[in-house]
Amino acid sequence: MKGLLKTAVLLVIFCATAMACGGGGEDALDHKGGDGGGTGNKGDQEEPEQPFVAHITPVDKLNQGVPVINSHADVTSRSSLKMNFRTYSQLGESVLKSAKPNYVRVKKLANDGYIMFYHNNQIGASCSYATSMDFKTWSYKGKLFTNYSIIDSKGEKNDRRYSNCDGLVLSNGDILAVAPIGLIMGIETCLKMQVLK
Repeated sequence: MKGLLKTAVLLVIFCATAMACGGGGEDALDHKGGDGGGTGNKGDQEEPEQPFVAHITPVDKLNQGVPVINSHADVTSRSSLKMNFRTYSQLGESVLKSAKPNYVRVKKLANDGYIMFYHNNQIGASCSYATSMDFKTWSYKGKLFTNYSIIDSKGEKNDRRYSNCDGLVLSNGDILAVAPIGLIMGIETCLKMQVLK
């Protein structure tokens, strides 16, 4: 009996709420002529919106015009490079001293050259860098963060590793490089920083 009474009360509350919220909307205005006292002409109704049709341009059809150097220099002080999808350069192990460079990051230097950071395999061990003046010919400069053997907090042999190096070119031309530190077995959450001049 109590369950039936609760159900009846909930049904009454639901119906009252629906009537309070649902009455007097746009339909009520339309019966009175659109604005509550207008002429009732159907010509006053808005046209239904037309569906939006999107057109996708293939990548090879993009950027077909003559490129404008620094076309957005006035828009932002931190410009970025625009990718040219019609060219591809593969830098092999002879250039980067790494069979599988991963997580490559390139920054523009103060001297209009470029610096590239990367680590030497998929899970990372050490971070290296190379430089270029034309973004095509790269020179390997060495390891920025080098992995090394340690005895961990459990007293076991382990390997401290670096991966995912990134850098920031400072206003004076120095480069601040940062890489997370990890262990080959276990977790360690630290960052190591180094400044290149």
